[in-house]
Amino acid sequence: MTSHSAQKQLDREEQQVDQERSTEQKQEKVDQKLTIVPPPVSTSVPPSPSTSPPISPSQQPQQPQIQNRFSGYLTDNVWYEVFRQLYYDLGEHLHSCLLVNTQFFRNAVPFFWRDVKIIYFSQLYSFVRILSTDPKDQTLPYARYIRTMYITAKTPRTPNKTHSAELASLLYQLASIDVNWRLLSFILELDWKDCEEPTMWTNFFAKIGKHLEHVALHGSSPFLRDTLSFSAGEFCPNLKVLTLESRYFNGYGIVNVAEKCSLTELSIWCRQVTSSVVLSILKGRSAQTLQKLTIKNCDLDDKPLLNSITTPEGYDNDDMPSTSNNENIIQFSYFSSSSKDNSSNISILPILPKLKSFSYIQSYPFKTGNKFTSSGLLRLLSTCPNLTELTLVVSNSSKIVNDTSIEKIVRRFPLDSFEIVNPHSNQLPFHPLDNYDVTIEGLKRAIERKPDLRLRVGAFDSMVS
Repeated sequence: MTSHSAQKQLDREEQQVDQERSTEQKQEKVDQKLTIVPPPVSTSVPPSPSTSPPISPSQQPQQPQIQNRFSGYLTDNVWYEVFRQLYYDLGEHLHSCLLVNTQFFRNAVPFFWRDVKIIYFSQLYSFVRILSTDPKDQTLPYARYIRTMYITAKTPRTPNKTHSAELASLLYQLASIDVNWRLLSFILELDWKDCEEPTMWTNFFAKIGKHLEHVALHGSSPFLRDTLSFSAGEFCPNLKVLTLESRYFNGYGIVNVAEKCSLTELSIWCRQVTSSVVLSILKGRSAQTLQKLTIKNCDLDDKPLLNSITTPEGYDNDDMPSTSNNENIIQFSYFSSSSKDNSSNISILPILPKLKSFSYIQSYPFKTGNKFTSSGLLRLLSTCPNLTELTLVVSNSSKIVNDTSIEKIVRRFPLDSFEIVNPHSNQLPFHPLDNYDVTIEGLKRAIERKPDLRLRVGAFDSMVS
């Protein structure tokens, strides 16, 4: 009996073992069905998400790594264009981008140092101190990003000579910092009455003038005289735009610049400049390149202009030059070098062939001299036959503006805009013609000759009905 029960117990254990084995075999078959090994995928075609093998969590890239890869993918030229547009839209609010990383700083900082405006003396002192520091000691290489600079130095007007001498020293240090930097624009304003001119001003532009394209010197300081303007002509071969506004400029410095530089824009505001200086400018190198000319409060006179500039063909006899034995006559046209030997084939060119804009401004009358009338103006304008824009700022007591002069100007030049302004009328005058020696009938006759011309005289505007 005992052996029989033991045999039954053994049979049950064997059945249980067999059931467990069958269960394990079934589970293995199921696992084999679930585990699918994908076929090898070509490297040229990315695998489909449905056939890609699952990626373990340890193999998944982290988010910072993706950001670093994205940041490194955008090159400097891409970020430069991004910051250029942002700076156009946001301006100074873009300043926080300088603190993000080195690449942001490298591409955003040029927009903040493109136009440097130094208005106060303390700013100029700090600016020179920063640039004078050894590059190894500088945290940020500011000078590397400076390309175009607009420097305006100004201090309160005072009889103390300390400020003017210190300013001259600072400007000389600024010119001596680095001969390789590209200073494209230089604007200097000095307003001191009592100061002495140091010898360093003679060659002031020697170190910074190589790349200069724009120079503006204005103020009431004796520092601003022909020595400084003469230096600009000697050491600024690429000068294109020149503005001189000072009572101490009297001519020879301006003439030197006009002879040695190919100026495109020239603005003169000097009471000591006379018609002789203007005639010398017409003989210089700049005469062939000038596109815009402004003459303001200069002591001009008709006689030198009428005696030195011949009348072009087709002009009236009422503005012919007076009879004189002047050997220094400026012909309206000159002979090219290739046609000197062949008198039958003469190449005739105007004196100011590229001048498009001319402005004459006389905001106050001179006690002596300044006998400038419409005849002198017409003779001066005859040197620029391609003029398209003319502005006259003269008082109603001037002998320049009248019906006859307006009609001649409109007839002789291809003007698109002609404006006559009274400098003493800041508001719209009550009289439609601002008391000039003109009539509505005369203006209508001028407009009939050129209907597309915009003619403005005082409150009169031909484009406003």
